[in-house]
Amino acid sequence: MQAMADVAAELGAIDGLNVVTDPAAINPPCAVVEPPRLARLTGCGWNAQTRVHLVAPAGVGSADALHVLDEMLSLIVGTLDPDAAEPTTYILPATGEPAPALTLTLERTTA
Repeated sequence: MQAMADVAAELGAIDGLNVVTDPAAINPPCAVVEPPRLARLTGCGWNAQTRVHLVAPAGVGSADALHVLDEMLSLIVGTLDPDAAEPTTYILPATGEPAPALTLTLERTTA
């Protein structure tokens, strides 16, 4: 999906940020870009809502996880303008371990 590829490319241009689109390739700390949720707009075009999960390493303390997530968010805000950010837990596919995360929502209109 083009919206996902565009967000991943923008994030991939940020020095020091590990960006993945394949959950099997997750190696925290990283930003995981999901395929967008699409909604048809009246007339023409689509509203693409893409979620990006900022994932801290599993097993770190709360203060350390918040520091890692805050650093990643600081890198991203200069490039992207998230519409929302929500603290959450991301389940690592390879191990099933919960990892501290921050889920960002980005909304864009596409043709």
